[in-house]
Amino acid sequence: MPDDRLVASMLLQSAHPGAAVSVATSDLNLQTKLAAMALPFVEPPDEAPERGTASCAL
Repeated sequence: MPDDRLVASMLLQSAHPGAAVSVATSDLNLQTKLAAMALPFVEPPDEAPERGTASCAL
């Protein structure tokens, strides 16, 4: 879904009393658009590496 359609949908939903809408995104461009429209967003946490996986730097 294009960012602008998502933002427009959120604006429509947020117009309803009692509606709580927010977006979880790490997309900086989308975060900027949401902030410009005063819509809430959260950045999801970084995923932890799975157990038993070894990383090696050479």
